[in-house]
Amino acid sequence: MAAPLTPAQIPAAYRQGVELAKAGKLREAVGLFTQITRLRPNMAEPHWQIGRIAAKIGDFRTAVDSLDRAQKLKPKELVVLRDFAVALSSFGDTAREIEVLRRILALKANDFEARSALAIALQYIGDFEEAESQLRRCIALQPKNGVTWRLLASGRKLKAGDPVIGEMEKLYSDTSLHPRHRANLDFALAKAHEDVKDYALVMKHLKRGNDELAKIAPYNPAERDAEVAGLKAAFEGIDFNTPALEPDPGYAPVFVTGIPRSGTTLAEQIVGAHSKATAIGEAREFNLAVRQYLGRPDGGFRPLADLSTDDLAAMRKRAEELTRRRFSFGGVCVDKSVQSWHYIGLIRLIMPNARVIVMQRDPRDNLLSIYKNVFSEGTHKYAYRFEHMVHYLKSHREMMDFWHEKAPGLFTEMRYEALVGDPEVEARRLVEAAGLEWEDQCLEFYAQKQRVSTLSVAQVRQPIYQSSTRAWERYGDDIKPLIDALEKEGLLPDGA
Repeated sequence: MAAPLTPAQIPAAYRQGVELAKAGKLREAVGLFTQITRLRPNMAEPHWQIGRIAAKIGDFRTAVDSLDRAQKLKPKELVVLRDFAVALSSFGDTAREIEVLRRILALKANDFEARSALAIALQYIGDFEEAESQLRRCIALQPKNGVTWRLLASGRKLKAGDPVIGEMEKLYSDTSLHPRHRANLDFALAKAHEDVKDYALVMKHLKRGNDELAKIAPYNPAERDAEVAGLKAAFEGIDFNTPALEPDPGYAPVFVTGIPRSGTTLAEQIVGAHSKATAIGEAREFNLAVRQYLGRPDGGFRPLADLSTDDLAAMRKRAEELTRRRFSFGGVCVDKSVQSWHYIGLIRLIMPNARVIVMQRDPRDNLLSIYKNVFSEGTHKYAYRFEHMVHYLKSHREMMDFWHEKAPGLFTEMRYEALVGDPEVEARRLVEAAGLEWEDQCLEFYAQKQRVSTLSVAQVRQPIYQSSTRAWERYGDDIKPLIDALEKEGLLPDGA
């Protein structure tokens, strides 16, 4: 057992901790920094280092606590404040994140990253007016940043003759524009032209923007096929209708899932407006726990039958631990991960009191909506080509057919068109599927003040509307390649 540190050893111990962290020996690094905090509780640096390491491993609750101590000790240290703001954002504490970002900007008004983060946080809480003001200041700092223009266009409905459209078109003609910024500007202009109903220009810009983004992160259909085949093989031979574990009354998540843009955010917000539920957004913690216990080093999956009851209990415990590290909630959390449909039977096997709701939508509208949006780099690589979106949708349908066979009755499917067409009836069915009693405030989700971090930030601040159904019809021949690809794979709705 190593001897405890002495005050004289603190400088050397701190340097050693930094080197250990760089080498990936995070546990040893945290041990050294923790010893230093006990000897020098008012020394900001070790608290900062502990917070950074905690954020790196996804323990945002610890990250927030440690970085909070560090920033109290050094309230004007920009690097600490920036790390604190990022941790608060990841933890979902948008109110405190906004406060810290304002402090950064008070110290350094031309900090583009902080001002951009502030604008995004303001959009998340529905303050689109100030968000636009902050984005305008970002544009003054970096006028050729296409991401900022895209965020600006997404924050409100533009009208014909709006100066924003002219400004974006002028910038688009600049031949020095970086291809990635031009691609983001394409999406911004597509949104603007859709707002003013100039649909031919919408598709022109969408094709250009998507073609550019498809180069950055290419989609591999064969890898996707192998993933689905591997999952189905891993789940063979399991009776998913007989729970492997007793329910945990303190942890009863509601998984609202489906492919992106299928109505998952709307469903999540309706359920999350309930007094007994907390919407936590697109969490990935359950998926991480599954990969930890079921994944193989080569990217494949172990047979679920090889896991003992203790392994399954540990997987459930790990999923809850990871989720509570990042989010604050009671027993019912609404997890909108768009990957959870891969694991429906497993969810109910180890969490019998969990609920799974899968959203479905007309694929013509669903895939068109995906095509209109930019996703985080490296995710949803299929999103930028019609044929790749159709391939991904086909794999989704294949996996859902598997669960219809292996886990019938263990999940509820909801149609987006039905929900927006008859919200009084369908919202009640949705809340019932989540295992909750009806509350009228569930239909007033748009008035709630919770953070909404999604591509649908503007839409979820409005009452339910139907204008997004049959939107594909506006695009005539421009949408025909998508419809032809869906028809070829037998994915069009019955009667289409």
